[in-house]
Order: sequence, then C-alpha cells, then structure tokens
Amino acid sequence: VDLSKNHIKVLESSLFSGLTNLGNISLNNNLLEELPVTLFAGLTQLDTLGISNNKLKKIPQGLFTNLSSLIELYLSNNDINSLESNCFGGLNALDGLLLEHNSIEAITTNMFIGLGNLSILNLNDNKIQAIEPLGFNGINHLGNLYINNNQLTDAALTIIAGLTTLLGLDLARNP
Repeated sequence: VDLSKNHIKVLESSLFSGLTNLGNISLNNNLLEELPVTLFAGLTQLDTLGISNNKLKKIPQGLFTNLSSLIELYLSNNDINSLESNCFGGLNALDGLLLEHNSIEAITTNMFIGLGNLSILNLNDNKIQAIEPLGFNGINHLGNLYINNNQLTDAALTIIAGLTTLLGLDLARNP
C-alpha cells in the first residue's frame, strides 16, 4: 500500500485492519504528527514500513508490537526528539532502522532492546549528545552504525567502542 505524498495529517486506527497479508506500507512524505497505537495491529506479514518525511514527534509505546516480520523501518526526516525504552518492542526480525534527520538528543537505556537481529542503525544528523551505558543493550548483531553529524562527546564514544560486532562505523562531524 502506497499512501505517500498525499498530505495526510491523520490516520484512523482501523485503516489497515483486515489487511493481514500486506507486505509493504509507505506513509512517506505526508504531514503525520502522530500515529494511533493500534494502526499496525494484525499486520504480521509486513516486512517494510516507511514513515519518513512526516512531522512525527514521538513513537507511541506498542506501535510495533505485532510486527514480528518487519525487516526495514524508515523513520527518517521527522521531528522525533526522544524514544521511549522498548518503543521498538516486537520487531524481532528487524534488520535496518533508519532514524536519520530527526532531533534525537540521547540514546537512553534499553532504547533498542529487543532488536537482536538489527544489523544497520542510522542515526545521522540528529542532536545526540549522550549515550547511556545500556543505550545499545539488546542489539547483538549490529554491523553498521551511522551516527555522524551529532554532538557526541568522548564519553559517548566509549560506549560505542563496546559494540564488538561493528563492521562499519561513521562518526564524522562530531565535536
């Protein structure tokens, strides 16, 4: 389902109910400021979800709970400034999470818990200053971390050094 570039501001919580075989949803390039927590309920076959280029400020707890087949999640170019602990709970198969060009200020404890299969995490062009010691807790197979153009300090870099599975790391343009 492609609903991109439609100037959509609000989505009904039952919009996708009954469409249990959907594999791809694109809500990119709209004017969405929030998403109903039950919007994606029952979409167990969904593997790609694009919600980039909107005006989202937060991700509701439980939004992704039943998306156990989701492989790619695009949340780039929104106004997200913080993410709650376990807000990505249920995304057991997720391989790629793109959060670049938001306003995230910190990587907090357990922010990415449950993303054991995540191999690509893009946090470029945010406002990240701090990474709590357990900020990457639960990411066991992270291969590529893109975290350039943020405001990371030496203390935050020490936490990143503990990510022993990294194959690629982009830290350019941090003070």
